[in-house]
Amino acid sequence: MGWKLVLANPLRFGLYPAMMPFGTQYGHFPLPTFGRQDDSWAGVAPQIEILVGHNHRESAYFLPKPPSTLGKVARQVYETLVARGTQDIYRRPAEHFAHRHRATGGKATTYLLRTGHPLNHLSGAHCTELGLLSADPAWQGDNLLAGLNGDELEHQGAVLRAIWAEFARSGNLLHELASQARIELG
Repeated sequence: MGWKLVLANPLRFGLYPAMMPFGTQYGHFPLPTFGRQDDSWAGVAPQIEILVGHNHRESAYFLPKPPSTLGKVARQVYETLVARGTQDIYRRPAEHFAHRHRATGGKATTYLLRTGHPLNHLSGAHCTELGLLSADPAWQGDNLLAGLNGDELEHQGAVLRAIWAEFARSGNLLHELASQARIELG
């Protein structure tokens, strides 16, 4: 089944796959053909350490903020949709990937990253980690990170970069820095 079929029929395959057509396409180098991916992943898992996770409100990026005139109930419905979308599109697949990787002899760590100001409707949305990872002043004042001052952004970003860089270099995680980076390592 190709991605075109998923896009063509969101009622049959679900709304979330229809919204997220990008991803691995088996049968294209270097990936195996569809149906052989589990054997292929199992063959290389023991050689690869992974860190996979998500932001705490990823799907907020894709949902419009409800007008404040609709009140508290609309905000609760919005937050429920954000939580459900984040769980279905990001958290569950990341956990599944990590579980499969561990089950075939690989080392996998999951994470949950919290970013942003709690009053910002885009707090913790998709791509907010980019502002922390890039250390570019252009991110200050961006809607994704609105409500955080430059010192908060720089501190969280520096610690997050240190954690991810150490993992990339050595496979080790700096658990002692996790709370400063607002990241939960699982």
